[in-house]
Amino acid sequence: MSGSVHHRFLAGVDLDDVGAMLRSASGAMGRENLAWVEAMARMVLEKDPRNGDALNFLALVAHRVGALEWSVAQTRRAMEVIGEVPQLRENLRALETMIAARPFLIGVGEKFLVIKAWGEGFWSDVDHVLGACLLAEITGRVPVTDWGGNSRYHDGGKGDAFREFFEPVSAIRVEELAVREGDLYPAKWNVGNLREGEVNRLSGAQSRWAGVYFLARPERVAVSDCHVQVKLMMGWLPTSHAMRGKSVGEVYRYLVGKYLRPREEISDLVRGFVAEHFGEEPYVAVHVRGSDKVVEMPGIASLGERYHEAIGGLDPGAKIFLLTDSAGILEEYRERYGERIVTTGAERTSDAVAVHFKDAKGSARRRGVEVMVDAYIAAGAGWFVGNGRSNVSAMVEHLKDWGEGELFLVEPNQHDEINASIWGIAENV
Repeated sequence: MSGSVHHRFLAGVDLDDVGAMLRSASGAMGRENLAWVEAMARMVLEKDPRNGDALNFLALVAHRVGALEWSVAQTRRAMEVIGEVPQLRENLRALETMIAARPFLIGVGEKFLVIKAWGEGFWSDVDHVLGACLLAEITGRVPVTDWGGNSRYHDGGKGDAFREFFEPVSAIRVEELAVREGDLYPAKWNVGNLREGEVNRLSGAQSRWAGVYFLARPERVAVSDCHVQVKLMMGWLPTSHAMRGKSVGEVYRYLVGKYLRPREEISDLVRGFVAEHFGEEPYVAVHVRGSDKVVEMPGIASLGERYHEAIGGLDPGAKIFLLTDSAGILEEYRERYGERIVTTGAERTSDAVAVHFKDAKGSARRRGVEVMVDAYIAAGAGWFVGNGRSNVSAMVEHLKDWGEGELFLVEPNQHDEINASIWGIAENV
């Protein structure tokens, strides 16, 4: 389905203009905003895979973060495109000299990546975990989740809230790491604050610390608290990795299968609901966002008919499982589809403030369970209709390998695109 309503400008940069993106990358390189440089370069390469300037920017980024082998590979690719430019040849010789002179480390031991809560909506936080787990695989680290006090689904204390919803991504708990001074990266983390939920996540020293900065760090324990994008990490996969060259969807399904294992009591809730309301009959799952998404996507109201068009093309006798955060949308769908509509008792809102930004009345964990159960019920449907600009719909696409004619997104999946907005703030760009 076409007719996207999302913008094509970011931080004043026209994302359809290759020249504008390269100029923005050049300026950001001078300010050491390597995350923005990488994002701009990769977006350019999606439009022009043989753009020598973009390849050279990636080589420079890799060099700055110490990923020297990657820098060599990107420099060679740039030379294939641009030709024997003296500066590139000189860069290549310098990189090869640096690699040859690099000390060989013996007995470094196991390394870990502590994955903090991103602190946003439930599936956005889960998306961060998946991206960070891929980063851990790329860098040879053991992933260790630690959703602390800044998680919107944490009921307090020092425990890891991720384990309230999923089985652990590894056997290690953060408290078992026996961290010492000098062990940690980035330097804003130390022995005293490692269990804090948030330290300079969005502002201050080493804030908005992207995945690219972790590629070649020697510290025993690295800590990721800023959203790590799967699509960006895919660009750093080594040739030996099974997911190298795969599609975004294939990589997500690999990560979901390996790292997202719902706790049994949550799976029981999903199975029980499906058995009670649908039995063995196929059903349609429909996810419609309201609340703050109306502000993020000013044209979202115009998408309504696309939903109904998609639903109308499916089994007219099938029940409709509706996922929505909006009390108004629920009322609208009940008026239109009557007794076909089935919902859980998940919390909803009547205004433009998203449920996860409201005070959790009673239990933050309960709120997370509701969102999670809704998504897994949707993943069990015969058909799914959603909006790929929402984290819920975007993730439901990956929770199952949907067949032809079973998945309908009124807007494309945001996971298929690079989102540079995290690093495109005024003081950085």
